[in-house]
Amino acid sequence: MKNLGLIAATTLVLIVVAGLATSPAVEKPICTDLNGQRYPAIWGDRIIWMDVRNGNWDIHMYDLTTGEKNRITTGLNSQRYPAISGNRIVWADPRNGNWDIYMYDLTTGTEIPICADPSFQTHPAISGDTIVWEDYRNGNADIYMYDLSTDKEIPICTDPNYQEDPAISGARIAWMDFRNGNWDIYMYDLATEAEIAICTAPYSQRYPAISGDRIVWADPRSGTWDIYMYDLSTGTETQITTGLNSQRYPAISENRVVWEDYRNGNADIYMYDLSADDELPIFTDPN
Repeated sequence: MKNLGLIAATTLVLIVVAGLATSPAVEKPICTDLNGQRYPAIWGDRIIWMDVRNGNWDIHMYDLTTGEKNRITTGLNSQRYPAISGNRIVWADPRNGNWDIYMYDLTTGTEIPICADPSFQTHPAISGDTIVWEDYRNGNADIYMYDLSTDKEIPICTDPNYQEDPAISGARIAWMDFRNGNWDIYMYDLATEAEIAICTAPYSQRYPAISGDRIVWADPRSGTWDIYMYDLSTGTETQITTGLNSQRYPAISENRVVWEDYRNGNADIYMYDLSADDELPIFTDPN
């Protein structure tokens, strides 16, 4: 099980809007409050993150179109690990004495509990009407889903080993899975109701992200952490990064893959454009 204790280090949320490889990038500070800001997520023009400026972690949002900043959650407890899709924001919330999943609808201004089972739910992800999360009601981490269009909760994977870090894009849910004795990448397709093993190579494959037909993850099979990708439309696996240093925590949106990169001796942000077959540094500040 993950350690949910977080240190309120002084950090900031910053966005780099990257054009094509031939276009300049524009960097913009989103939040530079002296307290800690962590776990940013983005959908369209909206950026959300967890923020400890009020003494506990809350969810905040910045709208790039309007320039408005909003505090989404309040209260004496900490809300963590936000995710956003369209007008909906989800997070893990301990207000009931254990971690549950809550959602806020920006259109209606209403907050609702998604899963308040008396066990432990955390690390949600959302795409459209579908919310997924890690769920410990069976004594280990499983993957569960809630469909907002039908108001139904569905178990996606309840294998007796650990399944963690779900990611979702449309009808496809990916996660890291320990059923084979090390972390692998698995996927479930809601349209076909089929579970697929995406990568079961030796060592551990971790931190999956998905966009459309493409799934990315961090993989140490070459001796250091690299970024790999699997294309569901072609059935091919591709190694995105190489080198002696580590690349971890990938994210993907359409043709662009970004990750945390240690080639310069500290964590920087790099991007690979699949359509241009080009890698470029996004942010390489020495901090």
